[in-house]
Amino acid sequence: MSSGAKLALVALVAGLAAAGWIKRQEIKDWAAAPEQRPAVSQDVYSWRDKDGTVHYGDRNGRKDGRRVDVDTSKIGRLEPLPEPPKPVEEAPKEHYLQKMGREMQEQQAKARQAQMDKAIDGR
Repeated sequence: MSSGAKLALVALVAGLAAAGWIKRQEIKDWAAAPEQRPAVSQDVYSWRDKDGTVHYGDRNGRKDGRRVDVDTSKIGRLEPLPEPPKPVEEAPKEHYLQKMGREMQEQQAKARQAQMDKAIDGR
């Protein structure tokens, strides 16, 4: 490759990098100042389905749909919602049958202990 071709290639790469940097700065400026953005015009339609649910879309979904005016100049940057607080974990509630089983085991253990005490005491 000749030195002239190398120089042209370097100039081309430098020009593309500079253009990318300028575009990046334009995007940053646009994101930083939402009140200075031009209003974007886009058609939005609204209609209700047979269950009464309201739907929105960029195409009219039904004959009774109507065009809705949306002021996009008031739409700012959307932030993700914060994480909901984690619920305090409670001890699991004992089901009725589990409770009955536990109580039966306790009664059986008491009865065995009473039998053992009776056998030891000789009464």
